[in-house]
Amino acid sequence: MVDSAYDCTISDNFDQDFLNTDPLTVNMAPGFFDVTDWMFVGKDKKGKMEGQSGTFDFTAAVEALSYSVDKLMLVFKDGSGTTLVGFLVTETAGMWQSPFTADNFPDAPGIRGGPKDVSHISLYAQEGEPPVVPLPAAGWLLLAGVGGLVAMRRKRKDA
Repeated sequence: MVDSAYDCTISDNFDQDFLNTDPLTVNMAPGFFDVTDWMFVGKDKKGKMEGQSGTFDFTAAVEALSYSVDKLMLVFKDGSGTTLVGFLVTETAGMWQSPFTADNFPDAPGIRGGPKDVSHISLYAQEGEPPVVPLPAAGWLLLAGVGGLVAMRRKRKDA
């Protein structure tokens, strides 16, 4: 249903995508994909949507982040009172189709006639670990040289 998606979850206890709650709705225990530190990146409100399919592009929003990203999650919403559907994705742009289908929601009213429209897609990110900066070989040589100078100085004092 989403390009580059490698996992999907359907929330059983969240029915809104509020950003003014603490914690964010997607972080309320147990959290989407058992993660409770999602950070809101941006929202696409039918800009490139036709209700049941379309494209998403959050590339600029992700590039503007001041931290490295470990995971990206798209959250689909269909009007008020609907369950949220989250997809872990590897790409910041792609195509999607409505996840609100009878296969995913067999008991939901209004879906039997076809997929429901999507009202918006939100992107969330999980911050990655800062990169480990290796000490270059020249750094080790410098430390060895300073250590050698200290040893020579001690030797000279002892003599």
